[in-house]
Amino acid sequence: MTTPYSRRSFLTGVVATGLVSAGATFLLPGGRTRSKSLDGRPRLCTGTDLTGARAAVIGMWNEAHPDATVDLHEVPGGSRAERDAMVERIRNGAVDIVNLDIVDIREFAKEGYLQQVRLPTRTYFPAVEQVHRVAPDAERYWAVPFNSDVGMLFSRVTAGLELRRPLLPQVIRRDARGVARFVGQLLPDTENDTEAFVVNVLEHALSTDAGILAADGTVSDDPGRWQDALAPLRNAVLHNDVVRARNEEDTRNLFEAGLTHMRNWPARYRGLRHQVDLLPLPAGILGGQSLALVANAANVETSLEFIRFATSEAAQRVTAAHGLAPALTHAYDDPLLLQAMPHLGRVQRALEQAVPRPTHRRYRAFAGAVRRHVLPFLGQPDGRLTGAFTDEITNTLDPGRR
Repeated sequence: MTTPYSRRSFLTGVVATGLVSAGATFLLPGGRTRSKSLDGRPRLCTGTDLTGARAAVIGMWNEAHPDATVDLHEVPGGSRAERDAMVERIRNGAVDIVNLDIVDIREFAKEGYLQQVRLPTRTYFPAVEQVHRVAPDAERYWAVPFNSDVGMLFSRVTAGLELRRPLLPQVIRRDARGVARFVGQLLPDTENDTEAFVVNVLEHALSTDAGILAADGTVSDDPGRWQDALAPLRNAVLHNDVVRARNEEDTRNLFEAGLTHMRNWPARYRGLRHQVDLLPLPAGILGGQSLALVANAANVETSLEFIRFATSEAAQRVTAAHGLAPALTHAYDDPLLLQAMPHLGRVQRALEQAVPRPTHRRYRAFAGAVRRHVLPFLGQPDGRLTGAFTDEITNTLDPGRR
């Protein structure tokens, strides 16, 4: 049996079942991992991972480095709970590596929680590069992408869609039968739902006004411009033309129940019961998680080796096979990966035009302000966005405190 055939068979099995064993070495160049003597067990703090990608990569590392296996601390509860647990463990000297949500990189860097990581030459998507690199001309990174992510439109029915025009305004209208057909994360219930709501709001605003959020993270300070940008979404909410879900999982369940369009992340594609097209948004919001070396790490050399291994192109093939979006552009050149997962080409196009959220140490305060002001604006007939909204978000994102 030839190696290409083995890799193809393995990929097919992973895509179908989500299971990875030691056979994951078929995704590595030459079909083998290489080991070298290392001391110390890297202590990794991370959120939960429903895809199995992280466990697969850690398993590959542990198999090749039995004397330097990863000591994993997994935090349930969502993005905010993960961030808080990581801060506590860093302050207590109880962690070497944190698997950061992309929105927390700037805060952790500015607070002095992270060490810079120097990498061999790698090619990331422009938006990914911008968020992670210490400086535009440096080879040093505050955190190294484990996986990327980008908001996309899932569609069972593409007839009638003009694919060269913004998609969201087209699908937030009822169908010919007068039935709502779109579901997104538009009804936050808890603090952990805030981020899902904010990225949806930003994508809808960008679909109407591409300048509402600039590539450098600058947001418009004109409340009238925000009202106009969100007017199509607001009209759809007020007329019950859309279905509003709390989070990504609820959105997927409602979509599976019979709706024809949803906004979600690519990882939700695997396992859908029906044939679905995955369509790039002209300005999908960039997401992802990244591995960072903490400033007071006890196992620096081993932790750096693990970070480089877990974020390499070979490891990104494994994460892709589990449904996550690779951050390295070269991962999308693997013909066997594309054969097993043809939708990766559309994920690639979405990442090429993705828009990062404001890269600011107080990003979470910005997100809270968006929720407080925009949620009532969308749902109340007399709701308005005033100068209080734009003053708060622009003050929160003060460039002097970036």
